[in-house]
Amino acid sequence: MTAKFDPAHAVKRGYTRADWEAVESPEMTDDELARARPLPEALPELGSALEQSGRGRPASGKQK
Repeated sequence: MTAKFDPAHAVKRGYTRADWEAVESPEMTDDELARARPLPEALPELGSALEQSGRGRPASGKQK
């Protein structure tokens, strides 16, 4: 899924359409998705530091 350029958001955040178009974010391949790991597993020190700081993405609330 590709995000669309939002001029109002861009003005608030200080970037231009040229900035937006200069960023290359290709879709991940099936191989890349298969190798993806959660942050605490991929970078344990960083994952632990974020967990201890109370910062980071909140839990989704979804049950597994």
